[in-house]
Amino acid sequence: MGMPSIVSGTETRCQAISDNIESVALEQAALSHILNAEGEKLQAVMTVANVTPSQLLDTNRSVKKMVDSISRLELILQSKLDMFSDCACADCTATYSEAGSAWAVGTPYGQGNAQYVTFESTDTEKSFTLGLGKNNIPIGSVQILRIGNTLNITFMTNTPYVMDQAHLYVSNVIPTNSAPGSFPYQYDPGVYFTAYTFNVDISAFVGETLYIAAHAHILMLS
Repeated sequence: MGMPSIVSGTETRCQAISDNIESVALEQAALSHILNAEGEKLQAVMTVANVTPSQLLDTNRSVKKMVDSISRLELILQSKLDMFSDCACADCTATYSEAGSAWAVGTPYGQGNAQYVTFESTDTEKSFTLGLGKNNIPIGSVQILRIGNTLNITFMTNTPYVMDQAHLYVSNVIPTNSAPGSFPYQYDPGVYFTAYTFNVDISAFVGETLYIAAHAHILMLS
């Protein structure tokens, strides 16, 4: 059996690092789906007629085993991110140019290309196009996942687009202010990124329709 052959890639160092960080974000999204499924499994068992204490304990042990496994995987993902925590990509030759504003495509409001989307009280998961400019050019997605009383909202862009800021509005009231800088949830790390997840506590809005405005400032690889 021969040794594996490693073929030289054509990507820049910065793009390789961005790809690694994006892979962590995608794994996190997948783990959120698994945790949500485990929670639904536990809820389903508790509604079964004549369920026995032994069956409940077995289900609880199964859920705990999965949560423990995910916790261990989270440590691995964290260590993967830590590898690049001090990376400034000083040697990167890639340049980015201004592309404009992108919104989760939904109902227009306010000024510019501002839009909001709805998330019903019965919804557990939805995905929306992240649209750039007045023509809503699809450059990525905004994925929304409910886990208990927490809403995980993940912004993702496709190559060659990146973000340097993300803004989020979540409430049971339709937004009226379309200035992203006024939104209550903001992410401005000072570096470019291709994925980010907001974790929003929605315990105050149980049983209500939520209105979500998701905005990102976009740049494009020149």
